[in-house]
Amino acid sequence: MRIRSIGVLAGGFSEERDISLKSGAAVSCALSQLGYNVCEIDFRSQDEFISKLKSVQVDCIFNALHGSFGEDGQAQAIMDDLEIIYTGSGPHSSSLGMDKIASRKIFTENGFFVPEYQIVKSLDFKLQGFFLKTPLVVKPVHCGSSIGISIVNSSDELLCAVQKALALDNLAVVEEYVAGREITVGILDDQALPIIEILSKNSIYDFQAKYDSSLTEYKLPAFFSPGMSRKIQKLALKAHHALGCRCFSRVDMIINQQDCPVVLEVNTIPGFTNTSLLPKAALFAGISFPALCQRILDAVVNCVVNPAADQINCSANRAKRSRIFN
Repeated sequence: MRIRSIGVLAGGFSEERDISLKSGAAVSCALSQLGYNVCEIDFRSQDEFISKLKSVQVDCIFNALHGSFGEDGQAQAIMDDLEIIYTGSGPHSSSLGMDKIASRKIFTENGFFVPEYQIVKSLDFKLQGFFLKTPLVVKPVHCGSSIGISIVNSSDELLCAVQKALALDNLAVVEEYVAGREITVGILDDQALPIIEILSKNSIYDFQAKYDSSLTEYKLPAFFSPGMSRKIQKLALKAHHALGCRCFSRVDMIINQQDCPVVLEVNTIPGFTNTSLLPKAALFAGISFPALCQRILDAVVNCVVNPAADQINCSANRAKRSRIFN
């Protein structure tokens, strides 16, 4: 299979539309530099999404959507039904990646440490039923880019934070605050990229801190002993595989005060903007942004040419090909 024309999905109708448009613009520019015929595909509804997919004439879709619909498996399921080739993980893995409850159950089953948490379904929850002690972190279950996240230190703050989260989602997760070093590990084609440590000037690495470079400092590579670095990167690969992710992802963790890695989540479509962490880690490993996009396309071709490998996430030779960048 040879890819000549690519449709870049960006925008959409989620709360992360603006960030997705930036990712899409960066990807489109890189693919054009590589010599591909590129068309950008934006939409404001599911019906428009389906209509544009049926009318566009491309060999492959590069999915740069973020947030609900584009990242939670819905768009992926539609593209599967339409027999459209696309980048990134499939419907099931995408759904798991966006669901903080479902993914944590899988992480726990696979032996990972995760924060203690409780689920809140409505504002009528009873505080006396909570076994967690402040400080706490409150998040919508299905939102990305740290949207709707809060740190709380009292019962009054907890009520406000839950209200904020439930305004964005039908479920909120309240979890213990894990003190420690916040890190992220990019995964590219069964390779763990260099570890990035995130130092936010805000109390938490929220939406504002993610996309305002003046509010966050990144240490790349993060300073750990060689043995600890290898342990973190292997855990990141294991988390990527546990959700059945395909080709690339970004795994967020906290190294707690006992030097134990605590897995927070796996992002199946991490950002592709100039401040995004996966491209930063790839560049440090010697992979330019256009080369990163090409690697992702190569993985798609490999899955199409070797469908049996795709059934096990394009990793038929995982043990031989898995690699760690230092």
